[in-house]
Amino acid sequence: MAADTGQAVKPTGGAEEGPAGAAGTRKFSRERLKQRGAKFWAGGASAVFITVIGSWLTVWSVFLAGPHASTTTPPSQAIINPGHLPGRDDVTPMTAGQKFYAVPNFYEFPACGRPCWLPLYESPTEQSAPVTNNWPCEFYGPNASTEPSCVQPPSGRTSAEMADPADKNSGDKVLVVCQLTQISKGDPTPTIHNQVGKSSDIWDMVAVQASEVSSDSPAFGRLHQVHGMPGFYEAFAPDLWLGNTGWHNIPCSSA
Repeated sequence: MAADTGQAVKPTGGAEEGPAGAAGTRKFSRERLKQRGAKFWAGGASAVFITVIGSWLTVWSVFLAGPHASTTTPPSQAIINPGHLPGRDDVTPMTAGQKFYAVPNFYEFPACGRPCWLPLYESPTEQSAPVTNNWPCEFYGPNASTEPSCVQPPSGRTSAEMADPADKNSGDKVLVVCQLTQISKGDPTPTIHNQVGKSSDIWDMVAVQASEVSSDSPAFGRLHQVHGMPGFYEAFAPDLWLGNTGWHNIPCSSA
């Protein structure tokens, strides 16, 4: 058994007890808290800074990239029927019993590939020989025509008289001498239809200047001159394509 010396034995390996030891412990805890707080605020500030910078970069990237491309294709409204409906705009004068000028109008027949030219025939039927080639045209101008004839205007045609389908002066005028509903043999003239359900059996006899008669036409050399109009020859076209204004009370004496 160990002898009792009477001296107090100090604990080993532990913190000091008493007021001095407690103060040291509190000081150590405060230092640790300060370090952790500094780390926390530094980390928070970094997170905030990164968030702000990220938002700033996003805004500027959108600005520099410009607006997003639209995925919706704007509707394209092709002009299928430029100009005006057939009628008085194509015919002058409208006085009954008088010859009149008319401009071809295929507003109600766009399938022809507008602007279209109007074939003129040797007699009032489409089964007869054509007299002209690429004349007369309903209007001229840079257009997606299936026929090149209505793209290049005749010499002397002013810019105000072309490329404006709403203006009757932009097309070729023909002089209607008379009208008929029977072929010379007594047979009725053919009825012509457009694409909107209208029809007409009236055919117009027009005066064609010699320079417009096609030398390739089978009818070349056998056409009749228009009475009282030297240098002009008789040809026929459906009234439906020349304004479709109907009978003008100018019957042909003979076809």
